[in-house]
Amino acid sequence: MSRYRSELDNARAHIRSLWGVIILLSGMMAYAFYGWSQAPKDIDVHVPPDLSGGAHLKVDEIPAANIFTFAYYYWQQINRWRHDGRRDYPANIYQYAPYLTPACQARLTREMQWLASHGELERRIRALFTYPGAAFEPWRVRQLGPDAWVVTLDAVIREHVAGFEVKETWIRYPLRVVRYDVDRKSNPFRLAIDCYADPGPAKLPPPDQKKPSEKASGGSP
Repeated sequence: MSRYRSELDNARAHIRSLWGVIILLSGMMAYAFYGWSQAPKDIDVHVPPDLSGGAHLKVDEIPAANIFTFAYYYWQQINRWRHDGRRDYPANIYQYAPYLTPACQARLTREMQWLASHGELERRIRALFTYPGAAFEPWRVRQLGPDAWVVTLDAVIREHVAGFEVKETWIRYPLRVVRYDVDRKSNPFRLAIDCYADPGPAKLPPPDQKKPSEKASGGSP
């Protein structure tokens, strides 16, 4: 009888230990499911344009080349007046508003109004090109912090009226780019141009005179 009771006690102890293991595993599974449910559904991985030498990618880290390409492409589109600057410039500001901060939109709107009042929009066609020899280089993107950069963009602006060239300007834009995660549907890059960093746009010498360095001549365009 004593032996029977001993075996029964051992069985009950074993069952209790199994219940303990079950409860522990259930708790671990519940914690794992909770962690999985709280994990982000999407992650951002920015791939640099040149992978010939390989790349070490980190989540949410944006390569300098991507920042430069973003700034150049959208600044070029904003400054593209295909038919008539009086209509095209405000239309561009509206169309590319998701890629501009509100402060930059307001600044460009004021600039547009000034140009219109001085007769520099009507019937004008404008195009923006890369300044010769001014493709991406690491020094052209300066990081201000985890969420802001300054892109040094050297460009040529040409304007025509009725087929005649009326303006050709060589200019350096210090464009400020910031993280801007406000509308992922309209702006999947989650970046925005915040117009100009100090000291603002500056004139460059004509391409046949001198290749621009990190320092440009002063003066407004």
